[in-house]
Amino acid sequence: MTAHELLVSEHKSNLTEREHNLSEHKPKLSERETDLTERELNLSEHKSNLTEHELILSEHKPKLSERETDLTEHELNLSENKPNLSERETDLTEREHNLSEHKPNLSELELNLSERETDLTEHELNLSEHKLDLTERRS
Repeated sequence: MTAHELLVSEHKSNLTEREHNLSEHKPKLSERETDLTERELNLSEHKSNLTEHELILSEHKPKLSERETDLTEHELNLSENKPNLSERETDLTEREHNLSEHKPNLSELELNLSERETDLTEHELNLSEHKLDLTERRS
């Protein structure tokens, strides 16, 4: 074999080896292409979902802003009413104190009332007896 034929034979052998390597790598390449296609589909789906969620979010932003404004107004009202609440609590404490001071007086008054009712009942009884006596004397 001549040098040229040897070179051609070597090139053919290298070419056959490369074709063999290519045929081994083709399924892997095809598999990777399939994976890439699936990933692109998933990415597209995720982008679509993201766009949908962004739209929903943009629809909710004005409501959120309105609620934040309402909350701020309520907090302001609360802070304005806090002194009133404190004043009312002080009034309530004073009233409770006054009530506790008057409670013994009330008990005493109730006892006096009860005694007077008893006295009244006795006087009514005495009056009834006197009326009866008077009626008997007249007869």
